[in-house]
Amino acid sequence: MSSNSINILGEFRRLIAEGAITALAIETITGIEQSRLQSLLAAHGEVSTVRAAHPALTAGETARLSTLAVHLTSGLTIGDDDRLRTIVESLTAELHLSPQNISQLTGLRMEDLKRVLNDDRSVSIEEKYAMAIRCSYLIATTNLVRAR
Repeated sequence: MSSNSINILGEFRRLIAEGAITALAIETITGIEQSRLQSLLAAHGEVSTVRAAHPALTAGETARLSTLAVHLTSGLTIGDDDRLRTIVESLTAELHLSPQNISQLTGLRMEDLKRVLNDDRSVSIEEKYAMAIRCSYLIATTNLVRAR
């Protein structure tokens, strides 16, 4: 999934026009003030072009905005099994929780977590649902307490 293949500002304009997201939500997610976002969205061109002509965004803000656009557009085409594996991988790789930690915190069977991590599609739909909900809750919980 590459942010080079989509028009970041164009995608945000489209998502806002379709009612899929608001400028306030983008501000809350990225930390970029609405006034600056509105200025960018009103400008013509792409993020890199606008940034070069009018440096409204830092490199970090550009990266966050680009990543969000890619995940809200192209990222939604990822299959559910791959998405579930990515959720569990984010707990292990980014938050340094072992499958055993996740199992103990969520009540999920460690064997099921390991099967999902190994791309084993034999996990039942009921187990996948429980895993998705409980692991998503762990991610949401950690996001609430992360230093900002």
